[in-house]
Amino acid sequence: MSRVYVTSICKRCVLVRKILVLYILFAFSFTCNAQNRDVNSLIYSGDNAMKQKNYYGAAKLYEEALSYDRKMYDVVWKTAEAYRMDNDYANALVHYKTLVDKVEDKYPDATYRYAQMLKSNEDFLRAQYFFKRFISLSKKGNFKGDVTKVEYAEQEILNCEYAWKQLNRPLPVEIKHVESGMNSVYSDFGASMGNGKVYFASIRPENDTSKIYRSKLYSVEDNDFSAVKGLTSFDGLSAEMSNPCITKNGDKMYFSFTEDYTNGNTYIYMSMLTTDGWSMPQKLPEKINIQGYNSTQPQIVEYGYRPDVLIWSSDRPGGAGGYDIYSCEILPDGSFGTVKNVGRPIVEDERFAEFVDTTSVINTAGDEITPFYCITDSTLYFSSNQFQSMGAFDIFAVKGNFRVWEEVKNLGYPINSAQNDFYYKKYPEEGIAFITSNRKGALAQTHQSCCNDIFYYNIEKYIDEDERIAMEQKVRIESLTQRTRLLVPISLYFHNDIPNPNSWDTVTTRNYSDTYFDYMQMQERYRREFSKGLDKSGREQAIDSIDNFFSYMVEDNYNRLMEFTKMMKELLESGQKVAITIKGFTSPLNTVEYNNNLAKRRISSLVNFFAEYDGGVFKQYVENGMIEYKFVAFGKTMAAANVSDDRKDQRNSVYNPAAARERRIEIIAVEINGD
Repeated sequence: MSRVYVTSICKRCVLVRKILVLYILFAFSFTCNAQNRDVNSLIYSGDNAMKQKNYYGAAKLYEEALSYDRKMYDVVWKTAEAYRMDNDYANALVHYKTLVDKVEDKYPDATYRYAQMLKSNEDFLRAQYFFKRFISLSKKGNFKGDVTKVEYAEQEILNCEYAWKQLNRPLPVEIKHVESGMNSVYSDFGASMGNGKVYFASIRPENDTSKIYRSKLYSVEDNDFSAVKGLTSFDGLSAEMSNPCITKNGDKMYFSFTEDYTNGNTYIYMSMLTTDGWSMPQKLPEKINIQGYNSTQPQIVEYGYRPDVLIWSSDRPGGAGGYDIYSCEILPDGSFGTVKNVGRPIVEDERFAEFVDTTSVINTAGDEITPFYCITDSTLYFSSNQFQSMGAFDIFAVKGNFRVWEEVKNLGYPINSAQNDFYYKKYPEEGIAFITSNRKGALAQTHQSCCNDIFYYNIEKYIDEDERIAMEQKVRIESLTQRTRLLVPISLYFHNDIPNPNSWDTVTTRNYSDTYFDYMQMQERYRREFSKGLDKSGREQAIDSIDNFFSYMVEDNYNRLMEFTKMMKELLESGQKVAITIKGFTSPLNTVEYNNNLAKRRISSLVNFFAEYDGGVFKQYVENGMIEYKFVAFGKTMAAANVSDDRKDQRNSVYNPAAARERRIEIIAVEINGD
């Protein structure tokens, strides 16, 4: 495994440039006539390219050598390996298949690799078959393959079964490719949110004409992924930078720093945000960065109520395997506490460590990389090539608090794919999770799966308690407002010349509720008076019309008034201003002037009802202007033309439902918060 694990994977898709240099070197070894090139020189140059990790260039050199003789199976093997190392699964598969078909006994490892390539291309059932075939080959007496791969093959059979099930039982998640400027035909990886931006790394040419590619840090606004900006503060540095992590207040950035990608190690550095931009990066102490080993992919876990925790991945000695995940508290004075291998039981007294099983539940003999801890769900997310998985690296999750951990779980398909999936970063407050992957759909300069791109999917947005209460209150107010408006108009009915009969007053001390109950007590009188003098059939119809009027108009509207008033109280208690428009009507049994005053008395009875409701709860809202009444009073001129104004014919001018319907006031409109 390369020393800068994920960055080296990313670099492969951009190392095309190196082949140009190699071809110049070839000119010193053989003539420019391609037909006369020496096959051995091509193979030799391909071997050198492999040593320099120029896998794309090596594959092309081996291919050219094979053009002279397709039966050079040792070169076929080298070609397949070069393609595999370059993540060119399709071409690698073709060459491994040639070896499986032609010389499987001589190159049994080709069967194992062929199965791997089938798995990477989501052909899980055939991959299972060839992993089993590899195990069968290993049982032969003259087996020439790598026996250590047998155990891996057995695990891969289970992985293929798991992957096939996952592929056919996808989660209800839509993985989206970031189509804007964040992704390019080069490798783009490690999206991280902070300070209102999304930071990420990309291995791109230094300029439009440059043949030099470097991993640099970039940013976009978190609401616009298209406007990509390089972090110009670091332009003067020749190092490779990746894996940015920004603190919550945006004043610090931690990231991976590699001075020499080919021969050097990767360490974690930190930069401070100043008025002039980001400061010169400072290397973290040797407690974090052990000299000669790689420390990379940092994240700061910020609790707020306890010391922050730095987590990262490293191949330092003392781990469970290749790359392990480590944690270390940042003490109040800024120094670093004890470095811990995440997932191992914590033994406070080292004297007793030998009596405790210190096997990590997270770190394995393989590689655990790109850690991210989400405080909201107390879960560590990371990638591994050791647990049961769909691809080479899958994303896993484990709940815990850095002392006690639960069971590691695969996040499933389509979060994971048959390719490499890592850099899972979840931001519940923004409702988004990022993934880096070379899965199908990633942009590519040379071939599918060569390069990593940034993907995302939407998650349920986390709302803290105060915001949740505020949102619930808003929803409740919106619901109350809508329900209150739907009750309007509300018609409230009165007996003739009520309240205060034979009065020119415009106000009354009576409460509408009192007049309502008095009115309901008169229902039998209305039935008797309106049906007087009619035959049996006419009486029944007259009585039915009176009953319908009292039940469906007088009583129902009073109930609507009570519901309206209850909701108005809730709205006022929630800080909403309420304006009520009331309109008065009368029957045509008097002059316009008298009827206008009568309408005003009836409106006054409703105002009294509101004033006396629930022990006078609305008084404070009237005084502070939160309740406003708007009045519109009309008399006889608004009565229907078919309503009698004959005082002597009280059956029709008083007790007829047509006349009774005119003796009313209406809440015709309600405005809430002045809308």
